[in-house]
Amino acid sequence: MGKVLDFKEALINSGIFKKVREEQYRCKFCPYCGDNKFHIYVKIVYDEETPVLYHCKKCGGGRVDYKFLEYYGLNDLSVPKYKGLKKIDSCKIGNNQAELINPGDDLSNAMDYINYRVGVYPTEMELGYFQYISNPMRYASEFLTSKKLNEKWFTGKELRCWFRLTNGNMIGRNRAESDGWRQFRSDVIKNSGIYVIKLPFDPSKTIDVYISEGIMDSIGLFYGYKQSSNVIYISVLGRDYNKGIDYLLNTGIFGKHVNIKIFKDADVDKVSVDRLKKRFFKHVDVYQNMMYKDYGVSSDKMDISKVETL
Repeated sequence: MGKVLDFKEALINSGIFKKVREEQYRCKFCPYCGDNKFHIYVKIVYDEETPVLYHCKKCGGGRVDYKFLEYYGLNDLSVPKYKGLKKIDSCKIGNNQAELINPGDDLSNAMDYINYRVGVYPTEMELGYFQYISNPMRYASEFLTSKKLNEKWFTGKELRCWFRLTNGNMIGRNRAESDGWRQFRSDVIKNSGIYVIKLPFDPSKTIDVYISEGIMDSIGLFYGYKQSSNVIYISVLGRDYNKGIDYLLNTGIFGKHVNIKIFKDADVDKVSVDRLKKRFFKHVDVYQNMMYKDYGVSSDKMDISKVETL
């Protein structure tokens, strides 16, 4: 038996879990935030390739690491190296709101920009959900590069609003329509990322996953299309909506309790999803805003209808 399988078998047999369903377990205590109400779930797929993942409804998720093992007294276990995975563990980079939004930082630029786009001033808590980076220069210098940074990226008349991606990189936007979104190119993170609003969700209940193109699409849907209370918002930063589905599969979020809702832009003619991937979910439906090109708008510019079932 390989090291990865030995590790997973030892975890399953440790007695710290309650089984929820096949490949999904939960613990009473979260080693990362101290919650004691069985809010932390662990995904263990019995193979040599996939990492053991956790998700806490209060503090987020990532890979099970030595802190988890130490907390539960599993000091005789070692976290194995998983095949085909990068050395950089993006789940660890800026894993919570405190590392992204610093006390005393001016949040007015982000609040004004989001209101300009979707007609709502976000709260500080919501900016945390949106993965807003209040001090992008500090974040970039601490997590993304060892090189000297050009301050022009982070200052000037048109301040950018910077958001963290799933791989730890960041992407920023200002009001200038001609300038568009700009990604900061890290020299320590090589894999590509997408955008996910980090809302707490209950993995034991029906989950609706909203997949759209851009960051403001997700934020617009967050404010203007509240059809469910257990939602994951994903932006794929382009027209390859399959990236959002791949993200779900790679993080262990799938099953007959998960519905995929793809919110395509109006100028996208056809959406295709791999037929094998569709089998991992209950429904895969396609939606469109009949009043506007996309969803990064105020709610009065939204008339969203289902246009296709895949």
